[in-house]
Amino acid sequence: MRPRPVLVAVAVLLLGLPACSGGTDESSDPDATIRFASYDFTENQILAEVYAEGVRRAGLPVSIQEAVGTREVVQPALQQGVLDVVVDYLGTAVAFTDALVSGEIDVGLLETTDARLSVAPVMLLVDDLGLQPHENVVPLVRTDVLERWGDDLRDALDEVSARLVTADLVRLNAAVELDGLTPAQAAARWWDG
Repeated sequence: MRPRPVLVAVAVLLLGLPACSGGTDESSDPDATIRFASYDFTENQILAEVYAEGVRRAGLPVSIQEAVGTREVVQPALQQGVLDVVVDYLGTAVAFTDALVSGEIDVGLLETTDARLSVAPVMLLVDDLGLQPHENVVPLVRTDVLERWGDDLRDALDEVSARLVTADLVRLNAAVELDGLTPAQAAARWWDG
């Protein structure tokens, strides 16, 4: 039986992850740096940069592997120890902003942090029936990494979580998607602002 192309692609991607780091403070020794990774969409790349910068500002060594892939690729890499930290969402959502704006649909499920909401002529409705799960941003960290880096890492991640609010994420998304900044530039501006 021939290997499925998708499985081969996932295996190649996982083997190549250490060489794909886009951040600074890179090291070939996984114990010498905290390896962040992002999914392959802009908002998650921004979140990885924001959290990594918080950890970097706490004096810890960080590397970032940007746009690694989908959850199906990144989660196994985290579980296998190829990655150390992934910023994820507690629920799921689908953006329908374009269809709303064009009038193709009247009501749609979208992410409240979508950058286009700041300029789109749409009205956000309250989910009073609780049909959509909350999309809380949460850093997923391997237990052994937390044990290795201790309270310094935990405190740095908690500081970011405490500081970052939905309005900030909308502005960060807009800085990248509408203003043309890179996720790293947007994250640096947020930290310095």
